Amino acid sequence: MPLIKMNFQVEGTPKVASINDLDPETKNLFLLSDAYGAEGELGVILSERFIEHDAYCMFDSLMSGAHGVVAMADFFSPSPVGSSMGLPPVIEASSALYHLLSIIDASLHNHLVELGVEPQYFALRWLRVLFGREFSLNDLLLTWDELFSSSNASSWRMKKITALKCCVLPAVHSFLAWQSQCYFI
Repeated sequence: MPLIKMNFQVEGTPKVASINDLDPETKNLFLLSDAYGAEGELGVILSERFIEHDAYCMFDSLMSGAHGVVAMADFFSPSPVGSSMGLPPVIEASSALYHLLSIIDASLHNHLVELGVEPQYFALRWLRVLFGREFSLNDLLLTWDELFSSSNASSWRMKKITALKCCVLPAVHSFLAWQSQCYFI
């Protein structure tokens, strides 16, 4: 590494003739500085300047299932590839939700059927944002960690997400029952 000569002096400090005369902390800060300013090499990775780019790359990887993570785009595919019922995956996942809900909470299932609520009305939102609005951030991160660390096999992924949707529904059961009794003007 070439020596860099500096000619500055702060009152009360010795004159610095080269980078080797700096204390280790200042030397590291100086060496990490580059065209991106004081952010350095690690700063390029963590910089707010690239947050939109990073968010898009993460979204693209999530949707396409890159490197074995959950491929959310498969749910919205019009072709029934791997579909056991010959339906689009989002409809199949919604139907599986109603079937599982009829076992877990028959009264809520019957209530939703009586009201004519199709499962995709609420399941579609859950699949689009993957429960991002239903959980606190800490719980959401734990949930995503579990989903993304699991196998990308279509049947396993769908079963896990459907089971999670069924866990959310009974939590809102009393609210749904109360709301159906209210009359809004």
